[in-house]
Parts: sequence; C-alpha cells; structure tokens
Amino acid sequence: MADMLTVAVCDDEMVCCKEIAAMIEDYITSRQMTVKYAIYDSGRLFFEELKKGAFFDLIFLDIELGAINGVSIGKFLRRDLNNDTTRIAFVSSHEEQAMKLFDVQPLHFVTKPIEKEAIFQSLDLAFKLKQKSERMFSYKVRTVRKRLPLREIRCFESRDRQIILYSVGGEDTFYESLDHLEEELKNEGFCRIHKSFLVNLARVRSVESQCVVLDDGKKLNISRRRKKEIMREMIDQSMEGESHE
Repeated sequence: MADMLTVAVCDDEMVCCKEIAAMIEDYITSRQMTVKYAIYDSGRLFFEELKKGAFFDLIFLDIELGAINGVSIGKFLRRDLNNDTTRIAFVSSHEEQAMKLFDVQPLHFVTKPIEKEAIFQSLDLAFKLKQKSERMFSYKVRTVRKRLPLREIRCFESRDRQIILYSVGGEDTFYESLDHLEEELKNEGFCRIHKSFLVNLARVRSVESQCVVLDDGKKLNISRRRKKEIMREMIDQSMEGESHE
C-alpha cells in the first residue's frame, strides 16, 4: 500500500534509535500518515532478520555498526538479496562518506547530530517514491497494448528505428522515438546518457569513465559531455529530499 510505510531503524546506540523513533512518531502525528517501524540496536541482529526475509520500505541505517557496518548491510541487500525496492537513509557523523555510497543507491544521507527535518525529508521522499514505483509505463507492440511498472524498467535503447525495452522480466521491442520517451519520462527518474540510451537512474549501480553499469551488470556507453550532468542528476535524486521537500 502506497499510503503506509514500513521502516527499520538500525543503530548500535539505543539512544540514537530512540531519537529517530521519536521523530517518526512526530511525523506520524504531524503528517497524519501511517508508519510502522522497528528498532534494531545490533547490526548483526538486523542482518540476520534480513536474511530471514524481513522487508522494509525504508531503513535508517547507521554506517558505523561495529563488526558489520551499514555499508556491508546495504550491499548485501542490493546484491545478495537483489532488493532494489527498499530505500536506505544512511546515518553518520562523517558527511564525507556520502559520496562513497552510489553502488548501494542511497535515498538520503542523515548527518549526526540528527535533525528532525532530515528524518521528515527521508520519510516524505520514501512515501513519494513508493507511490511512484507503482506507476505504469504503457506501450504498444503491433496491435497489443502492454503495461509495465516503471520501477521494473532498466533502460531503453534506440536501434534501427525501433526501441528495445530492457526490464527485470526481459526484453521487448516496439516502434517509438527515444526523443518522445525522454520527454514522457523526464520527471520519472529517467536520463538520456547517449543518443541511443535512456536509463532509469534507480537502476544505475555505478558510473565509470566511458559507461554506466546497471544493476544487472549491463554496461552502456555514455557520452563525455553527458557524464557530469548524469552524476549531478544521480546525486540530486539520491539527495532529493533536501531540494524538493
């Protein structure tokens, strides 16, 4: 349900867990939204819960957790569990670590001491993205009209006057211009990285010197003049709560 959020708070200091929990309670009261949350003061315990199948829409995850750190948990979630749906707001007193987290696809970076505004921004954005993840993309293959959740699309490729759609379910081909798709999806987190490719930034694992790497390992060429712009858009998207809420 897009009108309810499940949240985990993981920090090895219980005082920080309780601080974030109190801010979540304030959010529930002020926004009149439904949020169910759980607290974990052990990274190891939280890791085991994820292994057992626990699922959350949003995790407030401390980076410095001791034996198993927050970045390792984030990588386990993305790579081992293949979970790109759960949003992660990393929490740390070291702001310089924010730029090292692209491959974990962070939603937000919350610095300590924790401010309520930052927690509210993360919750607002998580709600917004959950609603967005349920939006559909419609296209026509010959006489058949098809629909696909936007979150399942990795990228579009223009080839021989046709569009190849790459998604978690496979590939499909239909007639359309990439220019038209770029305009249609410009506010949905898609970015033109090359004259032949339009990618879902939520599916980008990393940006290398001459290509972007998607979450399935697929590499796509990137034009040099677009690289800085794409990096900026990725940062804006991951930190969207600070500029749009």
